[in-house]
Amino acid sequence: MNRTISQHTLTWTGLLIVTAILLAAWILLEPGNAQQRITPQTLPNPTAQRAELAQELAEIKLLLREQNELLQSGRVKVTLVESAGR
Repeated sequence: MNRTISQHTLTWTGLLIVTAILLAAWILLEPGNAQQRITPQTLPNPTAQRAELAQELAEIKLLLREQNELLQSGRVKVTLVESAGR
């Protein structure tokens, strides 16, 4: 009887270890995302980059225009202080 329990325990322990290893491998490898990692990065789209750059430059231009209007209106006073370290 002891021998049967020992073999039975060994069998179940082995199955449990194999199952744990397979589960860990499955979780770590993320089979759903495996294809995404294999595909190469697409080349940047120059047309979209130019459009984005033009939009950002237009926003900067608008912000600079607003800043200049504030400075010229006299509602904002800027004081420059020279630091002692320079």
